[in-house]
Amino acid sequence: ASNQFAELTRVAFSRRMNQLLEKEKNITNYIKRQQMIDKGQYAVNCGSPTFYTAPDGKFFFPDQRFDGTYGYFGKYDSITRDISQMKGTDLPELYKTEAYSLEGYKFKLPNGTYKVVMYMKAGFSPNFKPAVYRFTVMANGKPFLNRIDLHEVSGGDFNKALKFEMSGISVDNGELVIK
Repeated sequence: ASNQFAELTRVAFSRRMNQLLEKEKNITNYIKRQQMIDKGQYAVNCGSPTFYTAPDGKFFFPDQRFDGTYGYFGKYDSITRDISQMKGTDLPELYKTEAYSLEGYKFKLPNGTYKVVMYMKAGFSPNFKPAVYRFTVMANGKPFLNRIDLHEVSGGDFNKALKFEMSGISVDNGELVIK
């Protein structure tokens, strides 16, 4: 009698329509992502909830929890950082978001040999000292970066973008695990 239910229905419907329209805006991104995945190619903008196309045309997926296709696993935190002082990269937007305190990432892939590329920098300036950002990255149980120290590799420059590549990573069980 007071039309309250009718108003609730209209609000719920408009919210659903807005969600649908937002997804429709991204439909080309979802198609492009699936085409890359079908080829065994992944590019994840760690910490970011959005798609990103770099000026050079490289296409990056949003970060997500592992869903059987790709994503992080274990504990996870992310933050947005100031990139106005970035040096040494044509892709500063990749360094704007940071995923940290995580165990690793998984990627479902056809068996074969792959190349892994990681873009990194230390994220928290007050802790940017020798041996603080020292860690090992494993790809399917083999060292990819062994006891790397970001302070040392960057020459002590907090704003320096770093890029690491490793070829010949073997996948023989349909999954690449990076820890």
